[in-house]
Amino acid sequence: MTEARPKPLIGGLLGLLLGALGMALMWILGVLAPDRLPLFTFLAVGTALGLALTTQRMNAARGRTLTVVVLASIMGGVALTGIPEMVRGGSLSEGCVLEATSSLEPEARTVPSTTIIDPFDVSTTDWVAWQGSLAGAASEVQVDASVLVGGIAIPVDTATLPASEDPMAWSGTLDVASVLDAISDDITLTGTFHVQAEFRSEGLLCEGDGYVRVVAPGAFDGLLLAVLWSLFALVAVALLVVALVVRRSFAAVDSQARTTPYDVGHEASLGTGSSAQEPQAVEDDRARRAAERERAAATQESPTRPEGRTSSKSADARDSSRSRSATGGGDRATTADSSAGADAPAAAEQAHDEPVAAEPEQVEPDNLEPGNLEPDNLETDAGEENSAAASALPEDDQPRPDEDPDHPRGGSI
Repeated sequence: MTEARPKPLIGGLLGLLLGALGMALMWILGVLAPDRLPLFTFLAVGTALGLALTTQRMNAARGRTLTVVVLASIMGGVALTGIPEMVRGGSLSEGCVLEATSSLEPEARTVPSTTIIDPFDVSTTDWVAWQGSLAGAASEVQVDASVLVGGIAIPVDTATLPASEDPMAWSGTLDVASVLDAISDDITLTGTFHVQAEFRSEGLLCEGDGYVRVVAPGAFDGLLLAVLWSLFALVAVALLVVALVVRRSFAAVDSQARTTPYDVGHEASLGTGSSAQEPQAVEDDRARRAAERERAAATQESPTRPEGRTSSKSADARDSSRSRSATGGGDRATTADSSAGADAPAAAEQAHDEPVAAEPEQVEPDNLEPGNLEPDNLETDAGEENSAAASALPEDDQPRPDEDPDHPRGGSI
């Protein structure tokens, strides 16, 4: 029997990969930084999309579907916790100042002025001129830089700023290409980054975070973008193939359900999960139902009557036969009385020797077939009884054809 084959776990996993690759493309292309809100939103939506495509009917695999739904819901809840981070934008500790310029940002911009939608733009070969100050005098400053991915800080670089003429202010230039090469020698990273930094010096601490975008030359330029686009297409095709297989399995089950006899049962025609009946059980069910229908038909064709009750028509026929026999006996008695006294002993002897007509056999309840209760059959039985009674009379007392049966010979009125 054909069964539907939903794939909620495989669909959820493929959807999760699709969402992660989609977020990576948005990141490398410089559209969005991988903060908690966009990252976990892509993951939750991708998981839900994969589940929907590879399940199609949520009640077909409730346990596995519920598991994937719970995971997608958790990721959606984590995404909501990133709303304040995204709305706030860049930040810097009070009393600290940091601003920079680049070839793409000729006007100086401060860290708090950057947002995920409007970051500080640089090119892959740019030089960034920066300057800043702390809340107090310091001879040397330790800098720790990190990149935030999903709210988690990933350390990138550590540097030391030597003392300057002004113990409260520092300035310098930064080569973007050298920084990118320090992160990866083979792949040139581009995209929007949420950068976090700490400045520490002799009891002074300055913390801040802002958004920097390294502009990509093109949507398909570079090895990293080519790999990401290829993986995204591959996962998307795999997800569509699984969805098509699941869809065909449901179509086969629906087609079988439309051609399955009604007595097999809805669950057997559905054929999904543990609700599908075994073929032998279906055959046994069909045989049982056929036997019940045969017994019901036999009961309707051979109805029974309560014992001790006979047909009213048969009773009327027996009463009519008895009355006719009584009438014949009365006529014979009248004829004997009108005869001569010498013939009285002979008449008495003749009456004594006259055979008594046998009563018709009582019809038993089991013999009460519908054909035996027809009026034609009853009249035939009554006629046979009258003929038997008439044949029992002496030859002289037999009625002649030209005589009136009600006035026999020698009788008195």
